Amino acid sequence: METSAIGIIGDVHAEDRNLRCVLSYCDQHGIRDVVCVGDIVTGIGNVEACCSILRERRIPTVRGNHDRWLLAWGAVSMQHGHRLDDLSPESQRWLAQLPIRFDRETPLGTALICHGIGTDDMALIEAGSTDEFVLQNTPLGVLSQLGLWRILIHGHSHRRMVRTIKAGPKNEMTVINAGTLRRDHQPCFAVCDFKARAVKFIDLTGDHRTGDEVVVPLTI
Repeated sequence: METSAIGIIGDVHAEDRNLRCVLSYCDQHGIRDVVCVGDIVTGIGNVEACCSILRERRIPTVRGNHDRWLLAWGAVSMQHGHRLDDLSPESQRWLAQLPIRFDRETPLGTALICHGIGTDDMALIEAGSTDEFVLQNTPLGVLSQLGLWRILIHGHSHRRMVRTIKAGPKNEMTVINAGTLRRDHQPCFAVCDFKARAVKFIDLTGDHRTGDEVVVPLTI
């Protein structure tokens, strides 16, 4: 199914209030297609509420590295980490079946939705890295050579980004990172309008409201 606009939820990290705010904004603005790039767990909010909201709203979601750690070890032993027992059986089953990645058809080409880069949920793209460095030192180099995707929608770094990385004269990939809902990491989300060729980043103010909006053009 091809989508003309998509709401992008970055790393959630148990921020149930910010998650509700994002979905309320999307409902009010008629944005029906929403995806989430994972890391549902590890944070100071209500992780069970986050799982329940995403599950009940049927928001397509990928598994993040924190989600993988929780499933593998039964607990994430870091600040604001969770135990698998913190989740209901329904949420445990939902978390366990999350895919590593999936595709979305858009008017500008196929988009790959994942947490890191492709199947590597720990890979990230630093804002200051050159195209050459990214292509040589991350899985994006292999993905770009396959030529199957024009757009990468991902998370992990918590840093909002719109960037086109060129692997050759006719081979490039536009990277979109919506940031994170985590309250101490400049929380925000993104709406990508493929027909308008623009990505809008919407700040989350922490009081159940959205704040400033910044529009970045898509040069794809």
